Amino acid sequence: MTNLQKVKINITERKEKSSEYSLDTIQVTCDKSITETRIKQYYKGLRKETTNTKLAKIEDITRALKYEDTETYLKRYDRTRDCLNIAIQDGDKLIQGRCNQSRLCQNCARAESSQRIEDYKTSLISLAEDRGLYFVTLTAPTCRERELRSTIDKRIKAFAKVKNNINRRHGATLNGLRKLEVTYNKNTDKYHPHFHFLIQGEAEAYLLRDLWLNQFRDASIKAQDIREIKLPNGDTSNLVEVFKYATKGIVTDTIEAHAEYHILRAINRKRIFQTFGELKKVYLEKISDTDNQINDWSAPKREIFAFQNKCRDWTDARGNRLVNLETYQVKRYENVNNEKNGENEQGKNEKISSKSQYGRTRNNREQRESQRKEYFTICERKSDAW
Repeated sequence: MTNLQKVKINITERKEKSSEYSLDTIQVTCDKSITETRIKQYYKGLRKETTNTKLAKIEDITRALKYEDTETYLKRYDRTRDCLNIAIQDGDKLIQGRCNQSRLCQNCARAESSQRIEDYKTSLISLAEDRGLYFVTLTAPTCRERELRSTIDKRIKAFAKVKNNINRRHGATLNGLRKLEVTYNKNTDKYHPHFHFLIQGEAEAYLLRDLWLNQFRDASIKAQDIREIKLPNGDTSNLVEVFKYATKGIVTDTIEAHAEYHILRAINRKRIFQTFGELKKVYLEKISDTDNQINDWSAPKREIFAFQNKCRDWTDARGNRLVNLETYQVKRYENVNNEKNGENEQGKNEKISSKSQYGRTRNNREQRESQRKEYFTICERKSDAW
């Protein structure tokens, strides 16, 4: 064997040994580096991928229909597509730009909903403590595409008429807010514009429903819904439904893309969110055009990441992922936290009999054991693949 052949063999052996410890084959994520901010960034990636997929489908519909305002909508799509597209890490800070197009962008819609909850939380808690707070859903029969905008106008005017009627003829004042939402049923090819309300007082909530039914005689009383909203210790989780998006936001095919585009056109320049009565807004900081957070899961550095739709993550020039989390890791982290929070709340607020306590402990133990086996099974599969 010549010296050249020996050198080649040594190089081959070193390559094989080093490949066993390559970053391409080893899962570098550990449980200690999975933090709450990292989980939030993970979900931002999922929402951005959903938004980008929706925009691509709606854009095709927009170009095909060629309305007079086509260019206006195409510019909105471009601005929405740029939302959170670039992530700049400066030390331990992560900086991203927002589009503030809440009717198109799921991330901005979620941020706006959270901001509104904070803005009105104090006033809503005060209304709930006074005479109770009720979540009211008012609907009427669905409509065809060509009737959608006129139907929305009709129902907005109907609510204004009902509100004035309650004030003048019944001597009461409605305190609360309303949110317009429009959904689409692919099976019937019809649209469903409806209202969600937060109303102070049980009597006012039922009066609102009855007068609404007087306006729409073809509406069923079974389709209307009234339920009391509890805000224990300032918990606002029950308010999410009324502050959520005006549209579904998820598009899976051309039919839903066409419907989403038509809904956007129908609600254009319409007031989606409205307050009335004594509900007051506490003016906090407005949603900034930049999204700033702390990167507490990787080493401080200066780097630029760009979003990649395929992996639902941001990557740098070398292909390294910013979040680098798998779904099973996120679910495992959330399950562990939910168990801890559940045990804490159980210890503080609930008194459970010994029998039910034993059953719940056993169920938790079995659930944890099942999750542990599932986790190690996945890890074994990954190691076999490596």
